[in-house]
Amino acid sequence: MKDKGRPDYTLNPTTRGPANGVQFKQPRPGAAADAAGLALPEAEKWHTAREVDVRAQPLTEIRLRYPEHLRGEAVLGKVQLRLFIDERGVVRKMQVAASEPDKMFDEAAKQAWEGVMFSPALKNGAPVKSQKLLELIYQPGLI
Repeated sequence: MKDKGRPDYTLNPTTRGPANGVQFKQPRPGAAADAAGLALPEAEKWHTAREVDVRAQPLTEIRLRYPEHLRGEAVLGKVQLRLFIDERGVVRKMQVAASEPDKMFDEAAKQAWEGVMFSPALKNGAPVKSQKLLELIYQPGLI
């Protein structure tokens, strides 16, 4: 049965198109699922620090390790790492947002946070998925 509110085509007799005046509209996204009575899932929402009442916090102490292959060099590095933490406190994915020098400390940053458990972020008293942006500084001799 057709949706009477949204036609599948528009007839415009004053304009000649490829189908002798019949112009077909693109169906709106989700129209077929709506017509079949199927609801599409909502996009995955990872709340930012501003959107939660309580931020996710690591349950263990994190120790940054200066990369072994750079031990003899005096290279200062900085990595901004975005963590995506689910409702149970598990890190589901990591994304390097920025790094200086480019890519030199990315793997060390990811390895430091691999497997770390968090207390989940809370919104209105309920655990929610969240994202956390970290800035990690790598300085030879200090870590």
